[in-house]
Parts: sequence; structure tokens; C-alpha cells
Amino acid sequence: MRLACLAEPKRPWRIVTSDKHSTVWDGDRTLFDFNYQAMGIDARQCWERAAVGGYELTPGAYRKVHYAEHWKKAA
Repeated sequence: MRLACLAEPKRPWRIVTSDKHSTVWDGDRTLFDFNYQAMGIDARQCWERAAVGGYELTPGAYRKVHYAEHWKKAA
């Protein structure tokens, strides 16, 4: 989210997230998702994994994330 806002500050970027994936979307036709792009996953699959069964945050809002369970249990 932060990188998208720095790269294109005039776009209303927002996070779209589900249990399968999260991506950053401008509310129109552009996704900003270097992770999936680097893995060769196309934009349609990226969108479907984030949007289907997921939700959209308001433009500019960040999603609070936590450590994965295996990191919480490490001694």
C-alpha cells in the first residue's frame, strides 16, 4: 500500500483482502501487486484470490496484520 501511494500518489489506492490474498487496487483498472507479479500470477487470478470472499478497505487505510502462529510460539 505504501509503495503504491508513493509511486502514484494521486490514485485512491485501497487494500482488497481475503483469507487467500491481499492486493492494492486503485478502484478502477490497476492492481499494484509485486509479489504475485514476480511469481508470474496474472492480474485476474490476483484479483479473484483477494476479492472473492474478501472485502475492500477505504482508500488510504492500512490493514493491521499480526505475526503468523508459528512465530508466536517460537521460544
